[in-house]
Amino acid sequence: MKIYWVIAAAAAFILGFAGRRFYRETTREIKELLTYEPAPREWIVTEEQTKKLPPPVQRWLRQSGMTGRLNIHTAALKQEGLMRLKPEQVKSFPAEAEQFITTDYPSFIWRVKMKMQPGFAVTGRDWYRFGQGEMLIKAASVFPLVTVRHNKKANQSTLQRYLMEMAWYPSAALSPFVSWEAVDDRTAKAVMSYCGCTGEGIFHFSEEGELIRLSAYRFRDKEDEEPTEWQAEALEYMTVDGIRMPARVSVSWVLPEGKFTWYTFSVKDVRLNERRTELIKEMKSR
Repeated sequence: MKIYWVIAAAAAFILGFAGRRFYRETTREIKELLTYEPAPREWIVTEEQTKKLPPPVQRWLRQSGMTGRLNIHTAALKQEGLMRLKPEQVKSFPAEAEQFITTDYPSFIWRVKMKMQPGFAVTGRDWYRFGQGEMLIKAASVFPLVTVRHNKKANQSTLQRYLMEMAWYPSAALSPFVSWEAVDDRTAKAVMSYCGCTGEGIFHFSEEGELIRLSAYRFRDKEDEEPTEWQAEALEYMTVDGIRMPARVSVSWVLPEGKFTWYTFSVKDVRLNERRTELIKEMKSR
């Protein structure tokens, strides 16, 4: 019995150490992302600038409160939700995530911890920077489940993720890397080209101009021959610093056997345009 407790204590120590190491490594990556260009480019979104956009996108920027305000150059947010890794997984597990985004040079890092049972969690990190995407998922912060880097499909998939998450930084609709095409009065296609990679997505709006759904064809896995339809739906909205944005979202893959909603989350603690030095100070204090 004594040996059992020794083994259990050793395992708990190893898992705790691995979790802290994962957090330290991702914190270092976040600091690198935020310090690359500490002086962000700032400008005011004007009606004149939005005239070149399709009508539904113009309505969205007005309805979101973006027009007439300072562009969103930096965003930080937290997520709390329920996640599944596979369609056959019946139970959803609680997940907590943090994301940091810069828009003057498109980049983000997203880290997540999914608690599967007491003392055991799956950790993950998505990274997009300089046109390169990386995806990492580990069991107990130790055993790699998914590791993808230096891969054209991952680059495109993470580029599309950045493009589709524009819902939290709408001024990026005016980025020189993004072009727009009207589909109909309530739908527009965005195409983003950056660092030699191109991806696209469809933005669906309500009649009033609220962004209600996003869809794209993305690669789920580096081995996939063809991309799969991906959807994100805004279930609830909130206003942060005068900007209307999704507060609760469901994310799904549309598979041949049906829709697989793998992540439903609420957005917490959104911080827009905080000075990157302040965000870095906060990271150092943790």
